Amino acid sequence: MTSDAGERRDGTGGGSAPAPDLVVREGELRPIGDDAARLARVAETAGRPALEMGAVVNALNDAGLGSGDALSHASVRFAEQGSTLSRECRHIAGELGSTVSTLGAVEAERVTDLLGATQWLRPGNPAIDIL
Repeated sequence: MTSDAGERRDGTGGGSAPAPDLVVREGELRPIGDDAARLARVAETAGRPALEMGAVVNALNDAGLGSGDALSHASVRFAEQGSTLSRECRHIAGELGSTVSTLGAVEAERVTDLLGATQWLRPGNPAIDIL
């Protein structure tokens, strides 16, 4: 039996590394970023009609109904939240785009390093032919 710390109850240690919380496979980041960009556009436009409630608010207030101010407040908050969601989605899309570009560059660099490091293993290399 093991405890949460990965140590056996008998004091002998053991256990393995914890499983990762999130695994992202190759090719998944770009679609996630694209989805975030689309959601940003939707959120940006969804809040606009809420700000166009002025005539309704005025009509409710003119009729002596107290719900006009509540509607005005709710409309402003809805628009603010839509703007915040849009901004955060644009940020996520940008970060994922940057991550995809960086990972591509790192991968290309690793391939170049690996090819350079294994150059001496190729047939025809005098050091290999001697073996």
